[in-house]
Amino acid sequence: MSMPGWSNRLALLAASVLVAFAAPVPAADPGEASRTIIAEPVNDAPGWMVRVSVPRANRTYKVGEELTVDVVSEREGYLYLFNLDPKGNVALLYPNSLEKDNKLAANVTRSIPGPNGKKLEIQAPVGKEWMWAVVTREKVPELDKLAFGEQATLVPEETFRRTLARVCVGNPNMGGNKALKTILVEARKDNPNQFAQQCLTWSEHKLDITTVKDNAPPPPRAQRVAIVVGISDYKDPQIKQLYASHKDAARMTEVLRNTCKFDRVTPLINEQATLANFRTAFSSVAASTRPGDTVLIYWSGHGTRISNVEGRETEEMEAALVPHDGLFDNMRGTMLTDRIFGRMIQELEGRKVMVILDTCHSAGQIEGMKAPLGVKTAPDGSPLFARGVNPPKIDPRAKWTKRHFLDQPLLRLKAIGQKDADVLAACTFKQFAWERKDRELGVMTHFVVERLSQGNESLSLDKIAAYVKDKVPGYVQENNPGFDQTPVFSNEAAPPKPWLRP
Repeated sequence: MSMPGWSNRLALLAASVLVAFAAPVPAADPGEASRTIIAEPVNDAPGWMVRVSVPRANRTYKVGEELTVDVVSEREGYLYLFNLDPKGNVALLYPNSLEKDNKLAANVTRSIPGPNGKKLEIQAPVGKEWMWAVVTREKVPELDKLAFGEQATLVPEETFRRTLARVCVGNPNMGGNKALKTILVEARKDNPNQFAQQCLTWSEHKLDITTVKDNAPPPPRAQRVAIVVGISDYKDPQIKQLYASHKDAARMTEVLRNTCKFDRVTPLINEQATLANFRTAFSSVAASTRPGDTVLIYWSGHGTRISNVEGRETEEMEAALVPHDGLFDNMRGTMLTDRIFGRMIQELEGRKVMVILDTCHSAGQIEGMKAPLGVKTAPDGSPLFARGVNPPKIDPRAKWTKRHFLDQPLLRLKAIGQKDADVLAACTFKQFAWERKDRELGVMTHFVVERLSQGNESLSLDKIAAYVKDKVPGYVQENNPGFDQTPVFSNEAAPPKPWLRP
């Protein structure tokens, strides 16, 4: 892309959008190194949400067309908008010499270019590129210098990496020449609480767009892809083993492929279901799908809870899903919190997203939830067939107002204009999710599969939810006296609704 009205020299410097500077310099070519930097969500546990969007549903633009980019943030901060072009060149689009005031008010959309800015025009080369909005609590001197100094807007790869290292971990020199992704992984592992606190100082969101020539072929057929997680066997001996979650995943994989006609299903079962493998599978789905595609994420296994590092949300605890390699001694560094999962879902903007969670989101025992006399229990005191584990040293003041695991993240996304996910959760936050007495499947998964195996009409997730909400409570009350399990459905996906069985 380029901005019309500037010299031919500027037009030749790069394919990305250029902003006027007094003395442009030759473009750096970060290539795959820069592409890798923002291939995944960089801040997956932000203290607030940011959304970048364009006013075109399929996000496809032809050469010569003009582009407007909108950014909105839950909190006020300083906005830096980057473009990563099809060759991997990074350009700082905003702020620039014509639009210097990058202070962003909370929940107020900023359109770029603004009234005083130059128009953004699509130019070759064409392909997939990204708009990446970063909002910080404090100004970033290195980026302000690029925006206001006598430099081109193209950002050399080393400058880009060091600047992001400062923003992400608070130290531009951390990790030497290591890739930013490696630096983030090591920082999270070595000092998870400090890393989590740094994540609260900035937020970001990226949006992929496709640029094409006038004679571009029609878009490909919409895809249907799924990630299926099932964990019965856990690495940490403090976590009780389950009986049926791996069977849930195997059965759901079979049904999604054969009955629901998904094009691609990625199963992660037991030792395959590490946090890193889930992140990799998710990143692959985000990178290989387009707006209009259908994405399903299914998870069967343990749920838990973690002390809220920020204390801002309504509840004083964060919910988390437990991967195969989740560790109680490093919960924040090894488990998938609702905050992280919600940020990942944001990467699927424009897709038709469904999430099915057959797991205890109450994290096992909470006040008033001790197992009745006569109910078999695990060593941690939770019912033997329930999918919940109780981490140590839980703050007794913890409040629970959520309806389901993704309740707060989705509400926050909705507040900034994104509505892309329907969620079916096995139970409320104050209940257990149960396995059947025959240990073949989880209770909710059994009825999901049962409904998908009936008839041949198209089924959306809301129809599946109505069926399991009718069947699950009676089964649990009959087979687990003294307990209730009430599936919860959150109908937030934007129309047209995704089909679970087309």
